[in-house]
Amino acid sequence: MDLISLHVPKCAGSSLRSALVCAYGEHRIHFDNDDRLLDPKSLVNVDRPEFLRKFELNRDCALSGKCVVHGHFYIEKYRCLRAARVTILRHPVDRLISHYLFWNHQPAHGHSLHDQFLSEQPSIVQFARMPFLRHFYRQVLFRDVDMGMFDLIGNTENMDESVSQMEKVTGRKLWLETTNANTCKHCRKQRAKILKKESVLAELRDILADDIAFYERHARPG
Repeated sequence: MDLISLHVPKCAGSSLRSALVCAYGEHRIHFDNDDRLLDPKSLVNVDRPEFLRKFELNRDCALSGKCVVHGHFYIEKYRCLRAARVTILRHPVDRLISHYLFWNHQPAHGHSLHDQFLSEQPSIVQFARMPFLRHFYRQVLFRDVDMGMFDLIGNTENMDESVSQMEKVTGRKLWLETTNANTCKHCRKQRAKILKKESVLAELRDILADDIAFYERHARPG
């Protein structure tokens, strides 16, 4: 195993996936997107020891012939593997806005928190107050994770430098497209409206203060 790439939702994932496919070949990459860390009813949240036990039973089969893992997953389940570990973070307010707009345009698919979102249609401030979103970095994606395990924690604000450092970690040239495949024209207009509301942005910064502190402590291009 060469690389374990944890894709933080709404953090240049489509671009990074394409770059890794070009660098390694799609057949050499295990795409892991089934843990559903944001779903309160998923096994990883309901019974984490059982989740890890089940993963151990299937790990060798899932990773046979692969040299890269990329996707949304609980990274602790790969603790025993010797490989470089990388992730790219995004400022919590910026990331939350993109997540909010994305969920607004995504149909129901059996995800309990998203189903609740579609049913209640919360404002973006109400969305930010949901516990799983308010503490997304600290208590969901990186819950009980030693951040020192990562060889690189990049950030989207310095994407060129983050990619440059990732190339050093992987020893591979990464051609990163800048186009966001998951952003529609309507979403861009909605995003622009939100960014004009300073009072809303100030409230989001206050609600997400803990995750902002986490981001400022750990996000670095090298």
